[in-house]
Amino acid sequence: MPVLVLGGVPLSGLSVGQAVLNPGYSLTGYNLSDYSAVYIESVTGCCTQADTSISAADEAAIGAAEATGLNVTIENYGGGPAWGPILPAAVNALPARDFGGITDFGTAGGPYCTDGEVFNANGLSKGFTQPGILGCYEHQAYRTSAFTALGFVSLVNADPSYVFGADGSALLALGGALGTVTTPEPSSMVLLGAGLLALFALSAPLKKLAAQA
Repeated sequence: MPVLVLGGVPLSGLSVGQAVLNPGYSLTGYNLSDYSAVYIESVTGCCTQADTSISAADEAAIGAAEATGLNVTIENYGGGPAWGPILPAAVNALPARDFGGITDFGTAGGPYCTDGEVFNANGLSKGFTQPGILGCYEHQAYRTSAFTALGFVSLVNADPSYVFGADGSALLALGGALGTVTTPEPSSMVLLGAGLLALFALSAPLKKLAAQA
């Protein structure tokens, strides 16, 4: 089933039929059971904690669907209560310091953008491969120790130049095949379809290629 993209910006790598672009954030006219995943883009395109574009009712609907198998990916999330029931309460309760590198588009916690990320053994076991030099692959990092304590799996080690150093992650997964290290998933498309919360390191290049966080 296709991915429902809230925000309307096309995602690089998805062909016609693989994604349905909703230019807004209302679920009116959309049945979540028709989609394998929901990809929520930031209103401003980058780096926000407060996003009130999704109504409380629609947030609740997405959260309920996620609990029964809908896959949710959120772009450029900086922590805080903005996404309500969509994210586990323990994630929303994390202090801002655990979301370093996203505030001020990377300038607060790490480089503006970098190619210094490394797909670790977990990521490689899911079928990801280390990309070549892309110019700006990663501009976000998250404190691995804070998220693994909540059950997340890190798939990509962040550039060590981030404030977290060796404790940084550029891509995290929760639940589904991506969040279960012992269950390899051979397709890179599981990024959008494996019951995960991916706190994206891919948002900047997506926006550059699609136009973007």
